[in-house]
Amino acid sequence: MCRLAPTALLAAGIFVIVAASSVSPQDSVAPLPPPDVRDHPYGPHPRHRLDLWKARSSQPAPLLVNIHFGGFSAGDKSTVDRAFLERCLASGISVASVNYRFHRDAPFPAPMLDCGRAVQHLRHSARPWGLDPSRVGAYGHGVGGGIALWLAFHPELATPDSADPVARQSTRLAGAVAIDAQTSYDPRFLRAHIGGRAHEHPAGPAFFGLPLEEFATPHAHRRFEEASPYHHASADDPPVLLYYRLPDVALAADQGPPGHGIHHPRFGKVLARKLAALDVPCQLVLRPSAARDFKISDPVDGPGRNEILGFLACRLVGLVEPGPGR
Repeated sequence: MCRLAPTALLAAGIFVIVAASSVSPQDSVAPLPPPDVRDHPYGPHPRHRLDLWKARSSQPAPLLVNIHFGGFSAGDKSTVDRAFLERCLASGISVASVNYRFHRDAPFPAPMLDCGRAVQHLRHSARPWGLDPSRVGAYGHGVGGGIALWLAFHPELATPDSADPVARQSTRLAGAVAIDAQTSYDPRFLRAHIGGRAHEHPAGPAFFGLPLEEFATPHAHRRFEEASPYHHASADDPPVLLYYRLPDVALAADQGPPGHGIHHPRFGKVLARKLAALDVPCQLVLRPSAARDFKISDPVDGPGRNEILGFLACRLVGLVEPGPGR
């Protein structure tokens, strides 16, 4: 049986607080190997495309779906850390990377539903592509991690009686990994728990498809909750790993530009407390970066990759028992 490696344990929520780290030159983004399946359409929009790298296996392989960062307004499926991709493939985990519509093309719930549809399409194609549809997880940085958590916590999106065989496939996950991710997009949550000016993020109106003057209405509040992974978390959800690389420091109300604090580790800490109360396994890793020029788009360093691969080995491969000595 897999076990997580806590330094401190709070019910089912697991907090791992480790020393500062940095990204070495060899950890920088390198050209990706050619995918086995390139620019495959999973829907009608030009952004509905995915790439797939297949693990070499005689048996159907577990699958990790990478969801890119970019604030719902930018980014691409090509932003995969090569070192992490190669480690996944060597561990027997196939990797898909997906694009989704930006908020200028379609506001919420389009990005989340697009990624759900990509999961369904991958499951529908599992046999010809050598995938195990029962072992599918999701991974992402920033909003990509937020979408991964939304899929992990949101009720099933499948339509069992649909005439579309893809729509009949499940969107539920075996696990999710979120790096520097938002666990809620509700401005009320951000004001209460994050501080700073995170709740003033300029992407909010475009993402929600609402003018700022409507943010105080009940309609907007329902939309905020529907968009937020935290709101959907329930006792039947899969295990998650939350990984943060910014320092856990208090933010003044007027600190920084609008949106400052949008990748704060408090997003993870608040969600971890809720998951603990629900008895949902959650590994929270706080590993502040020592790099002066650190960016959220930076790849996770070597020790971080080991932490994440250990979690995925438990949740998707199910053969390795990671522990403190990894």
